[in-house]
Amino acid sequence: MDVSKRTFLKGGAMIGALSAAVVGSGTTPGKTASGAPELPHANPGWHGFGFGDIRAAVLSDGPLDQGDPVKTLLGRSEAEVRDTMRDSFLDPQNMTLDQNVLLIQAGSRLVLFDTGTGGAPLFGPKPGRLMENIANIGVDSAAITDVVLTHAHPDHLWGLTGEDGAEHFPNAQVHLHEADHKFFTDPANDAHPLLGAFMPACRKELETVAKRLNVVRDGQEILPGVTAMLAPGHTPGHTAYRIDSGSKSLLVVGDLAHHHAVFTRYPDIRFGFDTDPAQMVETRRSLFAMIAAERMTILAYHFPFPGLGNLARDGDAYRWVPAGLDNAF
Repeated sequence: MDVSKRTFLKGGAMIGALSAAVVGSGTTPGKTASGAPELPHANPGWHGFGFGDIRAAVLSDGPLDQGDPVKTLLGRSEAEVRDTMRDSFLDPQNMTLDQNVLLIQAGSRLVLFDTGTGGAPLFGPKPGRLMENIANIGVDSAAITDVVLTHAHPDHLWGLTGEDGAEHFPNAQVHLHEADHKFFTDPANDAHPLLGAFMPACRKELETVAKRLNVVRDGQEILPGVTAMLAPGHTPGHTAYRIDSGSKSLLVVGDLAHHHAVFTRYPDIRFGFDTDPAQMVETRRSLFAMIAAERMTILAYHFPFPGLGNLARDGDAYRWVPAGLDNAF
């Protein structure tokens, strides 16, 4: 059976680029009929910054429309969820999640954290922008040396290839925690009640890169200064990655929390696609406490672009404090 993303879904250089550019694709003003400058309608799909000796960019794969938040944010009352959205000046009936993909240059290595949706039609017309945005900062995707996956859900994994099946990062070693590798390559999980429909396509993505796959263990330094921290519950091998450079650190938290307002106000909330919701709540509480106590800067995959910021304690809850745009921390 053809389990490509398209068939399945129909059925159901870098330093120079990061240093130089402040204007992205689609941002050059044109002229109105009167000859006045016409302001751009699009924003650059990338944000450059640095920490320690590392230069980095957050690249957008585009927003994910999630519909009614009450259907996927579980364990709290409808009023609590909608009021939190409303208090944050958001539509209480419709939830949108960003997709923030990190690219860093560390020494001779270009390292990408997660890969987006690969333009799969399941996710609608807005996602699938990662490859465009990589090109917009002047990077050849073939020059990327490593792809680090926080987990193997479709919106993090399927960007390994395009809709035509061609590899996007043909020279990259791919890193994935051993528990997720075991779970997502086991055909028995095609019957999984939450993820079964996606499993054949996920397995095919991993088979495509099998010869270049590094199976990661908890606590392993997979690259110089990049250390895996198992953060299970969303998937069995969901992993955060701590990146250290000099006295500076950044924690890539993947899907530790999906929404910047709801999950910080209610750390015990559950997401509808968690494989072990209770374990994920325990993981979130533990890591939230560590992040706040150590005043760590994090990159949250689904928080508002570019997803960089800090967590501050607010009683039993937390506040999301977005990082500024000074391009360094």
